[in-house]
Amino acid sequence: MFNKIYYTLTTLLIITNLAFAQNANGLKMGESLNPISLPSYNHTVDKFSFPYDQKLVYMRFWSVDSVQSNKDLNKIKRLFKRNAEEKFTTVTGFDVILISLDKDRGKWEEEIKENNLESIKNYIATKGFNDYYIKQYKLTKIPYSLLINEFGQVKSINPTLAAVESILEDYKVEKTKAVNEIAGKLTQGNDDKTSISNQTVYVTNNKNDTIQKLTTNKNGVFVAKNLANESSVTFNVGKSDKIKPNQDLHIENIAGEIIDDFKATSKGFTSTITRGDMQDMSNTKGIKELYFSENLFKLRENVLSDDAKIKLDKMVEVMQKDVTLKVEISSHTDCKGESTANLTLSQLRADLCSGYFTNKGIDKTRIMATGFGETQPLNKCVDGVTCNEAETEMNRRIEFVFSQAK
Repeated sequence: MFNKIYYTLTTLLIITNLAFAQNANGLKMGESLNPISLPSYNHTVDKFSFPYDQKLVYMRFWSVDSVQSNKDLNKIKRLFKRNAEEKFTTVTGFDVILISLDKDRGKWEEEIKENNLESIKNYIATKGFNDYYIKQYKLTKIPYSLLINEFGQVKSINPTLAAVESILEDYKVEKTKAVNEIAGKLTQGNDDKTSISNQTVYVTNNKNDTIQKLTTNKNGVFVAKNLANESSVTFNVGKSDKIKPNQDLHIENIAGEIIDDFKATSKGFTSTITRGDMQDMSNTKGIKELYFSENLFKLRENVLSDDAKIKLDKMVEVMQKDVTLKVEISSHTDCKGESTANLTLSQLRADLCSGYFTNKGIDKTRIMATGFGETQPLNKCVDGVTCNEAETEMNRRIEFVFSQAK
């Protein structure tokens, strides 16, 4: 009798432990999924199963009250929009399913409206992790996402959206076209976003090489060019008094859509965007004013090098093509040396650039050149403050503001 009871208890423990281990480990790659039935955003109850019309499906579990799970909603919407009508080789299409684990349906519906997510399939499980259909996914926390293949099997667990995009790219009949020029806007805040003007942005490629140094204009806008060979680029922004630590930092496109949220690092902030994101930033029309920042002169010199002339030639070419453009040239030095000497030097440099434009046929009425010396630093490097060479060099710059003549 004792042996029988012991055997029964041992068996129960083994079964319990196996169930616990399976739940703790979660879903496995290649695992097939059971049918699911949940209330939809349209006040119906939908039942669907996998394979899901032989499509690739990105499924994400989230909650209104989870700040982390809300962050990628705009990117998910754009991912769906870009790929919903695409043609693929071995699958019939791509779809997105969002499943909320919120108890408050009204709050959930408001979030969908605020983020314009009505075009995506939205479902809610008001019992959360304890919902009968949700239990098969063995969730322990959210956000949690799956990429499900055309056979109804788990293809990827918690993939980044960049990884999803890369997988979709492999299936596409026509690959995503490269974008050579993109326009972005640097903003901060949540509900009431404000732009960050005159902010240096470094652009690096996937080899971590800096390929451009840009400066946002008074509206926080910047334009990055010559990106046709890049599959992804990273924007790096240094720490600045303009960027408030308690507010999110974003990259938007010209239409005002958030493309990505910057991640904080020990040196500042960083954001990586994919070729698909670049497609959403490819509209550069309607930008009336742009900043370009270049370090054209060597320390304490006022001679244009051959490299400097090449950069100026590109700007001249733009002004020759569009006779309505005017340019404001602002020359800045670092704080080394006497402030009066720096002011004189900066004006000489501004005049050199202005003279180069006029010698190339640009009317002088379209040009304004001003030297500011060391009076407008981009960082803390002023007299009496110790800075390294890179920080000091940041303030040695020539800024070009192009705008439409009124």
